[in-house]
Amino acid sequence: MQLLEHIHTLTFGVYKIVLLLAGFLSSNSAIAQIDIPEGISISAVSTGRTTGHIATILIENKSDQKSDFVLPPCYIPSKKKHQPFIVPFSTSNIIKGGVSADTMKVYGFCTDHTTEPLPRHEALLTPDKWIKVNKVDADWQASTENGWTFSTEDDHAGFAYPLHPYHKDTIWYKLDQYKYPNEAADLFYTVILKIIEVANALSNNRELNTPYYNPNDLSKEIESVTQHSLWIYTGAIANTPYTSNRFEYRLLDQLAKAMDVDDENLKTKYKDSFLEGVQTFWNAFLKTLLTAQTIDIKE
Repeated sequence: MQLLEHIHTLTFGVYKIVLLLAGFLSSNSAIAQIDIPEGISISAVSTGRTTGHIATILIENKSDQKSDFVLPPCYIPSKKKHQPFIVPFSTSNIIKGGVSADTMKVYGFCTDHTTEPLPRHEALLTPDKWIKVNKVDADWQASTENGWTFSTEDDHAGFAYPLHPYHKDTIWYKLDQYKYPNEAADLFYTVILKIIEVANALSNNRELNTPYYNPNDLSKEIESVTQHSLWIYTGAIANTPYTSNRFEYRLLDQLAKAMDVDDENLKTKYKDSFLEGVQTFWNAFLKTLLTAQTIDIKE
């Protein structure tokens, strides 16, 4: 099922997302790579997108028997310093036997706002190098033994401070997910599940009020708020703060490209409405994170 379809099925209330995710909220276990069934050849290519359908898996069954390939929730490490991703939902595909091939779409969210996705059709790391994720447990702690280094208030630009997923204590450490992807994977998975649950509830109650709100389809609003909220959290973890100015730059660039106009001309022509839209979105991101108790904002 596509990610947007996953989210769309949740728009009847917050409790449905709890039921949907129940199968994925297992206790923390050892890091493991994705299992590839015997006789299956698998690769993946980028779609060039940051959110949503971010990759397509190419599957070839070289055996005589049909095979059920299951992609569990996972973290896709970066290739060539391009965007890494978290895939919060499991999906599967049954491949017929007798040298048959098929494709499978992968839906996820980027975990680093400072990088760009791989160009469309360029090969990602093969799925056997993707990291299977589990929720961290209540005893989880950031540790220098696992790659974390101490951080200070200056590291967070006086803005967002990441919180422990359960204790709500400030994580006074920072982590480079490119050097320590295994350490980042489970934490980011735990946090994005909380963000998705809260974004769904707030959108259903019409408490986000973004320009993407559509009572007949909340998926676009939920997906957008989830992505940018995640960037605020992962930026705080990496000591690369995702600020409202950074969001404004991204939004302006996207709109200018879509309308085929110059960035500054667009901003000048629609200055008031543009700035109002930026603030409305930004308030929605912060409301989601604060409600999910994943960040603290210190004045």
